Amino acid sequence: MMRYIGIMLLLVYNSAQMIVFAVYFIYNSIGITDKTFL
Repeated sequence: MMRYIGIMLLLVYNSAQMIVFAVYFIYNSIGITDKTFL
């Protein structure tokens, strides 16, 4: 059971990283260069 929870947490963590990267990339492509975002 703990193994499945670990896999789920890893998938959620990877998905969160991808979402943050996508949002950051979209913000940069739009032209919003807000240093406080980081």
